[in-house]
Amino acid sequence: MKTKTFLSSGHDPRVNLALEEMLTRQCEKEEYILYLWQNDNTIVIGRNQNPHRECDLKKIEEDGVVLVRRQSGGGAVFHDLGNLNYTFIAHEKNYSQQMNFQIILDALKPFGLEGNFSGRNDLLIGERKFSGNAYSIYKNIRVHHGTLLLDVDLSRMADYLTVHPLKMKAKGVTSVKSRVVNLYELAPDMKLEELIASIIASFENTLGRGAKAEILEESSLEEFDYADKYFSWQWNIGETPNFSLELEQRFDWGLISLFLDLNKGKIKRAKIFTDALVNEDFPGLALALEGMEFKKEVLENILSNKLNDKNIIRDLVEWLALQGI
Repeated sequence: MKTKTFLSSGHDPRVNLALEEMLTRQCEKEEYILYLWQNDNTIVIGRNQNPHRECDLKKIEEDGVVLVRRQSGGGAVFHDLGNLNYTFIAHEKNYSQQMNFQIILDALKPFGLEGNFSGRNDLLIGERKFSGNAYSIYKNIRVHHGTLLLDVDLSRMADYLTVHPLKMKAKGVTSVKSRVVNLYELAPDMKLEELIASIIASFENTLGRGAKAEILEESSLEEFDYADKYFSWQWNIGETPNFSLELEQRFDWGLISLFLDLNKGKIKRAKIFTDALVNEDFPGLALALEGMEFKKEVLENILSNKLNDKNIIRDLVEWLALQGI
């Protein structure tokens, strides 16, 4: 078996996930790859998740947090530099999920930490989770990635993964909340560089020594078009599973109820009901929304084009902005 180890030089989750896909696509039949990376100020959602249901999109935007969708399933997670991510990549005939977990657990033992696998894709110490994991497959290449909570700001995690209270009927995987712990709390003398070295040593002790770890830069992606999707609205938000949304608000000029059916980030059906005594074409506005992307700037542009009263336009724009759309 030929082992290869890679470290990402940057903390942009879009770049790091694109590099992971690059390594996956390039993995040779007798290779076992370990990839270590960190994201900063990030929400990562699972492949089949609805960010409108899982996250407070308004606060994410206000705080300049990057939201990105990964290839694997599972729930939404918050990453900062108190977090270390690992990825194992191998062709199916060589791949072993249990071995991957054991590599990580063995890497913690020099720090006096005895962990265990929960059976639900989590690694625990006692009853507290310090690592969540998810999986994907490309052709016959298996990808297993996970996160190690070292010194994550757990209060920020709660801020961004608390859903804005919209009325929604949604499909998609819902995140499972668990009792978590930072490893630095249990091993205060642990250093990031030491942990990385221990994981690499555990990997090579299990599968054989490889070449020195290679540092990956964003420039490694320049020739690969597939990397661009991680920077796109269509992938990160538009890939949302079908859902229906109900919004209602009373203004000085009347009550308005907005009903939307959405699919792949686009409004497939829109209905607007109001008791407003104003000369505005609300049915025409609903019709204009259909087929459009469910993006704040798109909705604001349609409102400005279809309505005449500047006060109503202002009220609706501010209202929609508050919904975290």
